[in-house]
Amino acid sequence: MGNLLLFAMDSTGNGLMKSSVEGLEFVILQFLKKKPMRGFDIIKGIFQRFGVFLTQREVYPILRKLAKEGKIKKYKGDSIYVYSITREGEDCLNSLGRLGSE
Repeated sequence: MGNLLLFAMDSTGNGLMKSSVEGLEFVILQFLKKKPMRGFDIIKGIFQRFGVFLTQREVYPILRKLAKEGKIKKYKGDSIYVYSITREGEDCLNSLGRLGSE
């Protein structure tokens, strides 16, 4: 993922987490907790929210990793893949939020 460093608020809004991969996973899980999204929508949302432009090469490997770990699921919508958070992903999101606030 290159030298990208992403800062994200933890789930309580009281602290910052700092890590390129873990931070991006946290942000993606936060987005998907609100609603299922396409990969493009996640990239667009990150840009709109944080002003950070990520490419597909940076986001899709994280989506594949999260899906492989069972934290998100991928399904085919209207000819486009859509991602949604799983219960395991919600548990992970809560754990990451607690770590960021300690």
